[in-house]
Parts: sequence; C-alpha cells; structure tokens
Amino acid sequence: MIDGGDVIEHCRDGTCLVSVMLANNETGVMQPIADLGKALTVLNLSRIEKGKRPILFHTDASQAFGKVSVDVKALHVDFLTVTGHKFYGPRCGAVFCRKDLLGLMKPIFFGGGQERNYRPGTENTVDIVGLGKAAELVHLHLEEWRINLVRIGQYLAERMQKTFGDTFVFNFSVKTDSVLPNTFSVHFIDPRCKGYLVLQHAARTEASTGAACHSGKNCASSILINSGLTKTAAEKSIRLSVGKDTTKEEIDILVADLAKSVRHLTENPDQHTTGTLAGQGDGL
Repeated sequence: MIDGGDVIEHCRDGTCLVSVMLANNETGVMQPIADLGKALTVLNLSRIEKGKRPILFHTDASQAFGKVSVDVKALHVDFLTVTGHKFYGPRCGAVFCRKDLLGLMKPIFFGGGQERNYRPGTENTVDIVGLGKAAELVHLHLEEWRINLVRIGQYLAERMQKTFGDTFVFNFSVKTDSVLPNTFSVHFIDPRCKGYLVLQHAARTEASTGAACHSGKNCASSILINSGLTKTAAEKSIRLSVGKDTTKEEIDILVADLAKSVRHLTENPDQHTTGTLAGQGDGL
C-alpha cells in the first residue's frame, strides 16, 4: 500500500497529475485514495496561493467498482475510470471528469466531429447503453452483492485453510477492509507447486497466475515482487476471485480441484520441470 505522505513529498513544481489505482487487480489491495485526495486538496491550496497550478488527481477504479462503494466526492478525485466487464457489463470503459475540468479533455484522434470533437467516428451506442445499465444495477444492488462477496470470500479462505493448512499462504491479509472482498492472491509453499503448473493441472479451475511475460517464459509478476513478495513466492502465486453469484458449492469444487492438482505435482515432481506461464486473467 502506498504512503500518501510519500506521494505528497514527491510532488514537484512541475507535477500536474497524480494517478493511483483504487484497487489492484492482482492483489486486491486497496489504496488510501480518499486520504490522498484530501492531502492533495490541502497541497493545492498552498500551490494556488503561490501562483502554481493545482495538481489534478485520477484514480483507476476498474477493479473496485461493483465490489465496494465508489464515490467520486468521498474519494476527492478529479478523474475516475471504470471498465464494464469488471461489473458484468460490456468490455468498454468510461471516465468521470469533474464538470469544471471538461475543457482539459483533448482528443488524441482527429477527424469528424460527431462526438463533440472529442474523437472521430460513430458512437458505440450498444456498449454505451450496456455500460450504463450495468452501472445502474451496481447502484441498485451493490450492498447485496458486497455482502455475498464478503460471505463467499470468507468461506473460500476457511476452505483453503482447512484443506491446505500451513502448506499455502495468502499473499495479502484477507481480514482487513484494505483488500477487496473478492480478490485473493495465494501461493503454495512447496517449491514444486509453481503457479502456472497448479493451474495447468487443475481441470475445473479458471484462474490466473497474475501476469504473463511477453516472451512466454516462466517468470514472476512484477506487481507481486514490487508489493514485497520474493521472486520465489511470486512464481508460485495464483489469483483467485469470486463473483456476486458464486456459491459455496462452487468454492468446494474449486478447492477440491486445486487440492488434486497440488497432490499430483508433489507426487510426480519429475514430470514437471518445464512449461509456460499461464496467461493473465482479466476477470472480476
């Protein structure tokens, strides 16, 4: 987790924008966006008094939206982005921009003026409507969904602990409000249980190792390493996530599937010396 004080300390006279994820899609860890937004507000008052431009604040809320409450006023942000497929909508995105800052939105492509000169081309009406409807459903049902995510997430943690005991580790604490209720990064202690191998031999599990190298070689997620994990632990990590409709029965299937895969790897170590890293998932 970032330290808001460090961010403020690293702001310079030429700093014009600070951009921080609200929640990380690999780790589930949430950043103190509201606190940072308040600190930037105070800093900006001082900058304005000195004739300097205020620093704008953006957060990427893609992973958090639909799992926890996301309120632009409470977060004290100028810009916020979301992406539809993270909350059961179409695979398109949207950006919130403070009304008084709309003049700063400049096109990166030029041509026809159908979209108020922000970009050329015809509006993607179907995805726009779909994204709007998905966001409306989040607004109507978020608390219900969040309660189920917390309940199912706790059940997943309990089943993993009961099944694997001290042979696995949650990479980040799951007993805190600073982590999303649906996103879990775990690794198995046994050196034979590389993340990509665990998933390779799991017949019914759709998950990810967290990241994939463009070269196709086995490597650890830079996100996990920069979050404090060792290279060895990162190489053995997998990301598990649950959704608003996930059931306890499905969790039981998942845990049993992982147990079968781990058992296969530990009982047949000589068969699994090479392989490719499982690609990064882009689910919930």
